[in-house]
Amino acid sequence: MKSEITKGWRRAVKYISAAVLAGAAIVYSLMPVINLSKSKMQSKQVVQLENLVVNISDDKKYEVQKNEEEGIQDIRKLIKTSDLEEGWVYLPEKELWFETRIKQRIEESNGLMHRRLKSDIGLCTKLMKENNTLISYHFHLGRYEEELREYENRLSNPLLKEGFKASVIAMKTIPSSKDLYFMIMLSLVCNKENPNGKISSKVCSPEGIVEYSLTEEGKRYFREKDVYETKKIIEEKHSRAKLLSAASDFTVSSQERINQLVDLLNDEYVTVRFSPYENRK
Repeated sequence: MKSEITKGWRRAVKYISAAVLAGAAIVYSLMPVINLSKSKMQSKQVVQLENLVVNISDDKKYEVQKNEEEGIQDIRKLIKTSDLEEGWVYLPEKELWFETRIKQRIEESNGLMHRRLKSDIGLCTKLMKENNTLISYHFHLGRYEEELREYENRLSNPLLKEGFKASVIAMKTIPSSKDLYFMIMLSLVCNKENPNGKISSKVCSPEGIVEYSLTEEGKRYFREKDVYETKKIIEEKHSRAKLLSAASDFTVSSQERINQLVDLLNDEYVTVRFSPYENRK
């Protein structure tokens, strides 16, 4: 029995790797491409809304006045209903949310919608000059059951199916390599404008919220690296998370798997913390 499960898990490892590498296809979108130009807010109509929404217009920018927990509730609804991701900057001191997307390109591939975004770093640096705390928010979609099913059906053992599902859910909960890279670049640019400012990033998923940011040592470390070195470091870090997700004990729950990956991503340069929604105060 044990040997059968072991063989089955090897097959599951292959499927997990394939599903994880599909990346954006499973979550329907691609993460932001960094734009370090001046803010594009001046060329767009700024619209005040009551709730956070996914903006598909290139002519308008949305702002929302509400506290962080209320904004998170809006994002949780979007996770369940939206086919596209979105990003914002939240200012805790003013309880204001600013949409950060400046340009999009929506593509369809194999029946799935992919969204390539550019984020308004000019807006972020402007806000960082005027405020002491800035939080970059985005979300990962939770509607990947059909894609998971394609791989799950190839596994006959129920334990392997659950282990496979837990691994894929965990990988879709933690920040992607592009998320981590974007956080580093955003942090360095904003801290240059306001050395005493505090900036962090948060990604919401069906499972909860992962917060990630640079440590003081991380700021010093990545300032000395060029773009290519930074990308390589982050991609290697994220690859280790993929390997752990695919190779570790398949009897653990998705939340336990998430915690394993979060522990792996944590080091002296980057702080990562996972908070299930039910544990938030």
